[in-house]
Amino acid sequence: PMEKDGFDLRTSFANYWRSNWTALEIGHRGLGKSLTVTSNAAPLIENTVASMLASAEMGADLVEFDVQLTSDLVPIIHHDFSIRVCIDSKTPTSRDDLTEVLLKDISYEQLKDLKTYQIVGNKIVEYPAHNNVEPPEQRLFPTLQDFFEQVNQSTGFDIEIKWPQQKADGQFESEQTLDKNLFADRILAVVRRHGCGRLNVIKSFDADLCSLLRFKQHMYPVLFLSSSKENAFTDPRTSTVEQSVNFAQAFDLGGISPNAVFVKADPSVVQRARAQVPIVLLWGSDLKDRDSINWFLQQGPTGVIYDRLDLWLGANRTSAFEAEQDLPGYFQLQCDPAPKVRELNSTIESILSNVNFL
Repeated sequence: PMEKDGFDLRTSFANYWRSNWTALEIGHRGLGKSLTVTSNAAPLIENTVASMLASAEMGADLVEFDVQLTSDLVPIIHHDFSIRVCIDSKTPTSRDDLTEVLLKDISYEQLKDLKTYQIVGNKIVEYPAHNNVEPPEQRLFPTLQDFFEQVNQSTGFDIEIKWPQQKADGQFESEQTLDKNLFADRILAVVRRHGCGRLNVIKSFDADLCSLLRFKQHMYPVLFLSSSKENAFTDPRTSTVEQSVNFAQAFDLGGISPNAVFVKADPSVVQRARAQVPIVLLWGSDLKDRDSINWFLQQGPTGVIYDRLDLWLGANRTSAFEAEQDLPGYFQLQCDPAPKVRELNSTIESILSNVNFL
């Protein structure tokens, strides 16, 4: 259990999902990937407040983003486990001029002062330090709290919590030395304090982290992510939709988020999964244009997550959650109740006022 900032038992949304919340369209990292792609990059930098605000303005039902911790345990938004910096003051001209630094090894204040670099194809792309970017909405490395405070509550959050996985070749995606319990607690504490009043789903590729997230709170649904066939993990629970569903059922998760490649190979897997868990959100590179998005939606998932929302989301669209008038008040049940003002008993107060205390 969480030592502080824990969730109480007054209500639960862990298994709450309305039947009309289906065919949802979800922005991948906001408007889409931008930092490492060589073509068709999103017009705004991924995983920034600006990208989330633009997605919300276009009528996205939810926005998906990645959360991890700095060394001082601040939940920040960034996809990769590391950043690239140039130790020397010179302008880097090759990969050898760059040093890779793990986010878990750097404090948030240090991170905000660093100029970072991305290798895109044969090019090195420079990104100014967080503190030097205006307007603030376009800064890399926003905090999870920033997202909760600045993005309209009618836009749902699909919160992916990052934890390095062991790949099929035996190598780990990255190194992680933080305690998994503490890792989950720090992120959930921010969700509890700032995330109420909104549709939030929490998910991870790490099965054990999913079970922790579910056991530590019952306010928000937890989903189990499945790996792609091209980037398979050693954990067999991520290798097929059937294995993912079995795990989700065993640990009372809200659902699964499989790669669309599994559905492309066997479209019937969506309905089989939805017969067992309420939420099935598809993701992956196969969701690449309006035709493919429509085809996957026809298979009946709860929602699809894709890049370039600005190109493929229909015009004049309204979020599914903005259209439901009762939701703002209903989701307020997630929030901590206001502290009660102590009511004074006038008789007792009168007696005490006339007592001479030694």
